[in-house]
Amino acid sequence: MASELATRAVFGAMSALGRLVRKNKPVMVLEPNRDGRDRKQALFVMMPGAFKDPSLYRPLAEAVQKECEERNVALYVTLSALPFGLGTEGDAQSEYQAAVEHVKTLGFDPEENQLGISDKVYVGGHSWGGAISRKVGFDRAQGVVLMGASCKAMSNPMGDTVPQGIAEWHKPMLVVAAELDGQARLPYAALDWQEAREASASADEPDVLSAPYKCVAVVEDMNHSQFCDGMPNIPRGDIGVAVQQTETVQRTVARIIADFIAADQLKDPACIQRMAEYNSHTGALVETYLNAFKEAVNKETAVAVQVHIAQEGISKEQISAYLHKDQAAFVFSKPELLQAEAGTHCRVQYFVEPDSTHRGGRRNSRNRCSPTLWVKSKSAEAIAAAGGSEAKKLPHGQRAAEFNQATYARALGMVSPKARERFEKYGRPLRFVPDYMATSGQDWVKTPVRYQVNEDGTLDVCCPYLHTELGMIKRYAGMHYVKVLSVSLLIEYILVDAFCAAEGLGYVTKTSES
Repeated sequence: MASELATRAVFGAMSALGRLVRKNKPVMVLEPNRDGRDRKQALFVMMPGAFKDPSLYRPLAEAVQKECEERNVALYVTLSALPFGLGTEGDAQSEYQAAVEHVKTLGFDPEENQLGISDKVYVGGHSWGGAISRKVGFDRAQGVVLMGASCKAMSNPMGDTVPQGIAEWHKPMLVVAAELDGQARLPYAALDWQEAREASASADEPDVLSAPYKCVAVVEDMNHSQFCDGMPNIPRGDIGVAVQQTETVQRTVARIIADFIAADQLKDPACIQRMAEYNSHTGALVETYLNAFKEAVNKETAVAVQVHIAQEGISKEQISAYLHKDQAAFVFSKPELLQAEAGTHCRVQYFVEPDSTHRGGRRNSRNRCSPTLWVKSKSAEAIAAAGGSEAKKLPHGQRAAEFNQATYARALGMVSPKARERFEKYGRPLRFVPDYMATSGQDWVKTPVRYQVNEDGTLDVCCPYLHTELGMIKRYAGMHYVKVLSVSLLIEYILVDAFCAAEGLGYVTKTSES
């Protein structure tokens, strides 16, 4: 709480100081071609990423403007400079107003209503610039364009002021995501796409919730930096391998944004069709991940953990799994063995732990979107004893490693051939080392899954486990607790993390910390 208040104080001070140093016009304005043709006029107010010079976005801005011209839209584009290289939502609102007022002097009429809302102005930006522009976009613009940012992630340090779900936005919204983005990860865009699809499923054209107006477009073989200068920020997790030329992917981004604006402004059938195609293409790219991200898959994984721990002493049909949404409740829970007419039934307990390496949990797009699973199961000895037999004597300290290895192989088989080939060529493999034996329940709870780069370049994964013998107090006897990687987490690793430098992954233990 104290750190949150301190963060708000810092950003509040930055915003106040920003008002003193801010100029009353954008740092760069691109006017449309005036060749005498009658084109529909529009304005795109564009915010840069954190600590990025706005001039670095000029090539992309010019490409968007050119593509709009080809679609019969005369587009003004303004590039703003954020105070201190960062800025807040308040700064974005000031920059938006300054941009609108300045282009008025150039002959552009935004046709604002009494509330200052214009149906000819679009706002958005790259990364942090996109995140802070959401509020003014929600309040005043016709539509919002997010590049390397999403609705789900990138929380506002001053407090949330806009809906997290893309389906809740009452206006056109475009999310352009880079497939190999280590700072605004593809799984977050996948969740935006899923909500957009659900919103558009029952909407009729040209309803504001239909596909052309709620579009999530993924550009393949592109990283976070290529919306800008193409220089990946490796320490912050961006990816520097397996990407296309920056100029090539920027042309693709420009076409997507131009189609979005033309579809909205002109109701152009060809542009509307292409927006639907962008959504379909994204769906094909993220379908496997979204299927693995379902809670039903986590539950199946928890059941499969018990089957694995039991050494074939029980079938999955004899096991149920209960999800605890509250960590404290999970900590005090215990797995159970119940005797019924049909035989022994086992009830395991599990908890879905989101990645919170960086502040904000799933609201921070540098954190992994996918969870680690904490599973409380019964030991093989306890299950064998309940059935009147004796369990095979096997080492306890390999159970999570063995299970993760099998899940890893399963994930590799689920991703597309292209993704698998890219991973095998450029990715950093995982190696599952023997489990860490926790000394107590508290030790197991507090010990995270440990990741450490090995000398041969692989990433070692070590999971904590807790095993109790049958001779203990009944409440604590015959337990085997493990933390394992979810299917979605391993797919996310294959799609994103495997290409990030270890220094850019906050969950990886540095050599000096080991």
